[in-house]
Amino acid sequence: MLVTLKHLKAGGNIGILIDLQLDPRLPSVPVRSFGRWCSMTKIHAMLQKRTGFPIIPIESVPLPDGRYRTIAHPPLHFPPEATEQEIAQRCWDIFEEQVRRQPEAWLWAYKHWRFVPEGEDAADYPYYAGRNADFDALMKSEVAGRSESAQHQA
Repeated sequence: MLVTLKHLKAGGNIGILIDLQLDPRLPSVPVRSFGRWCSMTKIHAMLQKRTGFPIIPIESVPLPDGRYRTIAHPPLHFPPEATEQEIAQRCWDIFEEQVRRQPEAWLWAYKHWRFVPEGEDAADYPYYAGRNADFDALMKSEVAGRSESAQHQA
């Protein structure tokens, strides 16, 4: 993390893959993905908070001839009071829009929605999803973080 932070502050660039099935005991934030909560890596949000630099979402889309087209979306700028969860959610929203637009370009063979948060209807989640105390704790900590962020903005 320190090497990456120094690299960024020296004018370098990095790429981070977004993982939507992170163990909630690891540095993660809850995000809504296709209407369901999941645990997502937050390294990009942590780095954005420390540097104030914009995040540029980038994706590769397959072309019919076997090549790929790389798309760099417009930079995302965040106010200093944005929470890590808000930053991560906004980043995911860009990709979710692309998945909805071209679902055949995405291979999702793993289980994204493994946890049913407290207060959510289990029927809204896949059969394999279950309750998880660590995920509930993550959800509660992020709700507290959003409330704190709203107080700073007021």
